[in-house]
Amino acid sequence: MEAKELTSKENSKEQYAFYAKKLLKELSSSLAVLNQSLNSSFNKAVEIILKRSAQSRIIATGIGKAGYVAMKFSATLASIDVPSFFLHPAEAIHGDLGRVMKDDIIVIFSWSGTTEEITKLLPFLKERQCTIIGVTSQTASKVAKNSHLCLKLPLIKELGKLKLAPTTSTLLMMALADILAVTVSDFQLTTASQFAKNHPGGFLGRLLLPVEEVMRKGNMVCAVYQEEKVKEVIKKITSTEGRPGAAVIVDKEGKLLGIFTDGDLRRCLEKEEETFLSRPISHYMCQSPKIISPKATVEAALEKMTKHKIDQLIVLENGKVLGVIDIQDIWEPLNSC
Repeated sequence: MEAKELTSKENSKEQYAFYAKKLLKELSSSLAVLNQSLNSSFNKAVEIILKRSAQSRIIATGIGKAGYVAMKFSATLASIDVPSFFLHPAEAIHGDLGRVMKDDIIVIFSWSGTTEEITKLLPFLKERQCTIIGVTSQTASKVAKNSHLCLKLPLIKELGKLKLAPTTSTLLMMALADILAVTVSDFQLTTASQFAKNHPGGFLGRLLLPVEEVMRKGNMVCAVYQEEKVKEVIKKITSTEGRPGAAVIVDKEGKLLGIFTDGDLRRCLEKEEETFLSRPISHYMCQSPKIISPKATVEAALEKMTKHKIDQLIVLENGKVLGVIDIQDIWEPLNSC
């Protein structure tokens, strides 16, 4: 291949990224327009959701790309402790309308507001006396006219030369859905513990759990007395279930005195004579170990370990050792998720 041809192809590849950046600028401008368009209707939508009755569910619906936005909106609400589910418009008129109750709040996502599957659904929703919030770009559409409240999306052209594939429209719809859900979450004061209860699996869920739920305790904690010899302590660490990377040094009442870690052992091997193995562990333990409350989150434990470049934290309450949280206890379960 000649150098000229190669250069031409390389320039062509660079143009792809240049073009993509241009598209991103267009999307960014669209979000700025959405920001400017937010008005009292948005405030009312938040109020409707915040002031819902105890029996109310937020039911999101939409078809096509708008349906995916509706599903994501519903899933986000459920994760912040707002009862919600997605209702497929086509399934609704074939029996799923039975899931809709009088006090429910229906949020309809439809860019045009005229989609047939949605408009067929409207009279049946009104019969059930639900509160309907329409999210559309067309205020003169059937969706807007049959909604108790309309959240208008700015009418902006789609991306690309054809300007046909839903791109800008789905971005604006998703952005509005997300800021609506997050505003509700922040003003209803959703707590981290509530969020964690709805995320028992995966990365987020584990990080938001209290330390006491994941810490090592009982036989999985290598607890020794300060007079025990280093060699015996090493043996106990090795034989302890879960192979911890440290021993916790306590007094006869179980109060914390210090910690001896793998790092302390390596330093002893580098600097001390071999006789250190027959000396009391109190000579080599760290007397100011890092501790954490059993009620603290796993995320807080991880931040503390990262900040101090350590692998273990001792879980302490009223001066007594309840357990140990090891970096392995955080990452290994997450890697298997």
